[in-house]
Amino acid sequence: MDRENPQQAVISFEGITFFSNFDSGNMSKAYRVGLNQFELHVSPDAACSGHNSYRTWFYFGIKGLKKNTLVKLSIVNLGFMRVFSTSSYRPVWKCIPSSTEWKRLECDVSYETTYTVYYKLSWSFEVPANDNEIFFAYAPPYSYEETQETMRIFEKNCPEDCKVWREVIAKSLDGRNSELITFSHKNNFSEVAEATIPDLFVEKKDRCLVSKKPIIFITSRVHPGETPGSFVLDGLLQILLSNDPRAVAIRNAFVFKIIPVLNPDGVYRGNFRVDQNGINLNRCYAYPDQNYHPTIYAVCKYFEYLAGKVKYYFDLHAHASKRSCFLFGNSLEVDKQIENQLLAKLIELNTGYFEFSECDFSIRSMTSKDPKDHNSKEGSGRVAFYKKIGIIHSYTLECAYYIPRPLHIIPSPMNLKSGKRFSELIANDLFSVQVHNRSFFNEIASSLIYSILDYEKINPISRVPLSEFRFIEAAKEWVKAKILSQTRNINKRNITRTEIKSVKRYDKGAGYPKINTRRIHKPNIIAPMFQEGIQMLSRGKISIFMGKLASSRPTSFYA
Repeated sequence: MDRENPQQAVISFEGITFFSNFDSGNMSKAYRVGLNQFELHVSPDAACSGHNSYRTWFYFGIKGLKKNTLVKLSIVNLGFMRVFSTSSYRPVWKCIPSSTEWKRLECDVSYETTYTVYYKLSWSFEVPANDNEIFFAYAPPYSYEETQETMRIFEKNCPEDCKVWREVIAKSLDGRNSELITFSHKNNFSEVAEATIPDLFVEKKDRCLVSKKPIIFITSRVHPGETPGSFVLDGLLQILLSNDPRAVAIRNAFVFKIIPVLNPDGVYRGNFRVDQNGINLNRCYAYPDQNYHPTIYAVCKYFEYLAGKVKYYFDLHAHASKRSCFLFGNSLEVDKQIENQLLAKLIELNTGYFEFSECDFSIRSMTSKDPKDHNSKEGSGRVAFYKKIGIIHSYTLECAYYIPRPLHIIPSPMNLKSGKRFSELIANDLFSVQVHNRSFFNEIASSLIYSILDYEKINPISRVPLSEFRFIEAAKEWVKAKILSQTRNINKRNITRTEIKSVKRYDKGAGYPKINTRRIHKPNIIAPMFQEGIQMLSRGKISIFMGKLASSRPTSFYA
């Protein structure tokens, strides 16, 4: 066994070989306990440094099995994870070269105590083909090298009217690259390159040009095992490369700064939550140390350089504790909190896999401590960047590993220029990792882009007009009423008389503004039958010709 990488092993039994000696692999031991029955051990995160927590991630391969052989596999030293005990959990598998897409196992999985501190996860599998390497994993893996390949593909397919830079913002402790991707329309950059920043961008290459537009900053994989972060990032990159009018709008309005992997060593070593020293890097943003947290130190220093140019920050994570995707946000003053939570509500309008009710914008979500290492969330990127720089829209996106179907119905998108419903296009899969639920990750990614466009009132194809709100301001009033209704003791809050009246008006029943039932219209023509539309008509903002809606100001739906 390699003492530096105990999670990467090769073990053979009479022609059958178990192996995990590859990028993101984790399996330390294997034992034969019967005919085609094997017990496996995983290595805890940062075992080379003496740590013994987070026995969760597994990823290994088997070769030498014959077609139609039924094997039983048991991992006998896992830590407790509630998701393992649910009936919906399944490990994933793929078979190379016959089936290269990651799929969920169809058989039953058992999870039981071993009467020690560990738990046992077991399943059976029938080999589908001869001369194949079969891989199993906790969730669809996304290795460090695969993220590098995805960035190469993204750079190669950059539209002609856009610019993309790939720069190494920092080197990890093991010497791996942590890249910064800068992307936008060519017109959004000045002719001056960004300044040289001490200790950052160690490779002697030309820096990217200074941004003239607000920045959307996205980071991912600070926790190595949270691979949905990389799949959602795939979806974002795919949208940015497309010809969809919404992609064009977001490219023209913003500059994107993306760090695909914040913990490259943890990803490569097959860890679940920490780096090779057992450190949760998402608790180090408040006081990063370049010697121990070089990638986090680099991000923090670069944020300080960008100062007030960053308008949106998303840190992409994954969870296995709730049924939907959701956001962690910060607890702000009332006026800022309305803007903060409005974006989350718009995301819910744009995807059926996201639930606003599960989002957490409490003080507790900014200050609570981890049960294992007792480090506070005040050291997370979301909280630290808000406190240091004052970014209102600073979020942690928690994406589920698997959701079988949408959780609620979303309104159809409408082309605001033509007044007709818009048919969604199926995006081409450009990237390196094939996974069975790619459309789920793509929809979460697209909802972030579309919601920002809605919030900025520049979305050419929006779902808001056909939602229960019909206008952005109505959604904003709904969010405002919800926030004000959460605290009944008004005297202890610093709010205006107008806000007090709002509380009284909305404090009936559930405490939310009443929304009239939307009428059903013809499939392709949106008639101005809404009360707000009639009011706008009386003000001369909307003109009607031949029963169709024609607006000289498409963004009037955002009024």
